[in-house]
Amino acid sequence: MKTLKIGNIKIKNNLVLAPMAGFSDLPFRLICRKLGAGLTVSEMISINGFYFNSKKTPELVKTCEEEKPFAIQLFGSEISRVKNAVEKIKNNCDIIDFNLGCPVKKIVTQKAGSWLLNYPEKVSELIKEIKRNTEKPVTAKIRLGKDEKHLTYLKVVEAIEKAGADAIFIHGRTIEQGYSGDINYEAIAEINENVSIPVIGNGNIIDLESAKKMLQTKVDGLMIGRGALKNPFLFKQIFFYLRNKRWLDINKKDKINFLFDYMELCDKYNLKSNEYFFRAKQHAIYLTKELENSRKLRERIMKAKNVDELKTIIKS
Repeated sequence: MKTLKIGNIKIKNNLVLAPMAGFSDLPFRLICRKLGAGLTVSEMISINGFYFNSKKTPELVKTCEEEKPFAIQLFGSEISRVKNAVEKIKNNCDIIDFNLGCPVKKIVTQKAGSWLLNYPEKVSELIKEIKRNTEKPVTAKIRLGKDEKHLTYLKVVEAIEKAGADAIFIHGRTIEQGYSGDINYEAIAEINENVSIPVIGNGNIIDLESAKKMLQTKVDGLMIGRGALKNPFLFKQIFFYLRNKRWLDINKKDKINFLFDYMELCDKYNLKSNEYFFRAKQHAIYLTKELENSRKLRERIMKAKNVDELKTIIKS
């Protein structure tokens, strides 16, 4: 089992929870940490949210001592607004990550996320501006390019490294692919060969076989996203396998306990809004997909009107 070092931050293993909008809240991150994630990352946060003092933004950067080390992911393209955002988060995190890979249309139309993959010089300026305003390690999360005919990843990672970044998270798909289609493992391996900073592979890591494929590219670590929604125990299973060469089975009781732990942590950190109740239902739906009679169970979960009703359904 490899350890991972990003800048001056030592991480106990090389498993990272990916930033996922609508899911990577503090309770979910804490449970994934307990289950074996060595590093957790916040939901993607707009630098404009800090500039305009969005009421929602402070909740997105909420963390606690148990979560260290913790990274906050920013996105945006206005260089003049980077300093303000960095100033407001640098006491809440150990690492600052910048998103250069989100393929969602509403992000791309803001000339942010994966839009920036076409402009390595702009990428360099953004990373340099973050570095100028913090002594914390700075990382970037990217994709391979717009599509198979416009693969810009080598120019982008060169710009990122020269700008002073401390690590790269690479999702092995293009913008056009979104979250489906094959992972380009050869491209990930090529990136790893062309930079001297740590490279952490991301994309479709959902089980042992996909984890093995990613590790065969010689990346320094694994970043797990949607695979952890369906199975947050994936960190524990991969960790166990890399140490013992055996796969760890997870049962129905483990999944039920996860859901109750999530709801308890929402209470502990005073996250009691309708949004978090909705997130609890979403986690319940993901986790119950492979259970017996799961379709009927998911229908009941979606109809739950409050937390107590949701708990009763899960117990049954």
